[in-house]
Amino acid sequence: MAETLNIPMNLIVSKLAVILSLTIFGFLAGKFKLVTEEGYSSLTNLLIYITMPALFFSATVTGVSKETLVTLGFAPVFGFFNIGLMLGFSLFLARLLKMPSPKRGTFGALCSVPNSSYLGYPLILFLLGEKGLTYAVTYDSGAGIAFWTLVIAVLEGGTHRRVKWRQILNPNLIAVLLGLTIKLCGFSLPGVVLEPLQIMGQVSVPLAMVAIGYRLLHMKFSFTRNLRELLWTVLVKLLIYPLISYLMLGFFAMDPAFKLVVLMIAAMPSMSTAPVIAEKFGGDVDFAASGMLITTILSVFTIPLLLFILS
Repeated sequence: MAETLNIPMNLIVSKLAVILSLTIFGFLAGKFKLVTEEGYSSLTNLLIYITMPALFFSATVTGVSKETLVTLGFAPVFGFFNIGLMLGFSLFLARLLKMPSPKRGTFGALCSVPNSSYLGYPLILFLLGEKGLTYAVTYDSGAGIAFWTLVIAVLEGGTHRRVKWRQILNPNLIAVLLGLTIKLCGFSLPGVVLEPLQIMGQVSVPLAMVAIGYRLLHMKFSFTRNLRELLWTVLVKLLIYPLISYLMLGFFAMDPAFKLVVLMIAAMPSMSTAPVIAEKFGGDVDFAASGMLITTILSVFTIPLLLFILS
């Protein structure tokens, strides 16, 4: 993978710092009551249903070539496999460490599901462009299936749950599939259609980070009570996960850009929605919030360091 990792380390650090610094605006907006809980809900709806689908659609239409289509076919398989592998590994480790049952499922979710949407996508877009972003979204379609089946089942205590395909076929994935269909059919969109979508898509990154900043203001954290579990979460999510992904990718001859995308997603911190998911499906909310925050803070150092070492 050395041929893909010639991105200067200082560039990775600066881009990551810029992206994360945008959360300050969301924190201040919440602190001074410029954004309310209703406003936050509207903001996330705008992201989910308008700006991010516009970003993914325009990126797919302009960033995909015939050469990348084969890799795109394998991307969801890698996404599903990676989540399943790390979920199984983390649950095995949780049993060895004798974690209590409510924390076990939360630990598995924190260790296996990365923050690809709100942190991974912006960084990949800045560093690898629209081609890398399309790879990331397609990869995440398989990861999404693993999340809504395997991870949620573990959080619910292993109970059988019916797959809700509307959760998997989200607006972002539909936008990518629509963009791929247009590319495969050989259509070319006029600028009057494509340019507004590109402009709207560019709003996604700052809006997403503002939403995270606002949510951080209203989360409860408990670091001392969960210290041992948090240390293991950091070790597994930020170090072991990307190292396993790196070793696994060495067995496949694929587009080096795709390999780098997979590695970058694996190196991301725990998903930003971990506390919400834990509350809804029966996990440990305080542990989820603390794990999300500590992995996000430390990822500023581990992501550039890992990419530098693995190159």
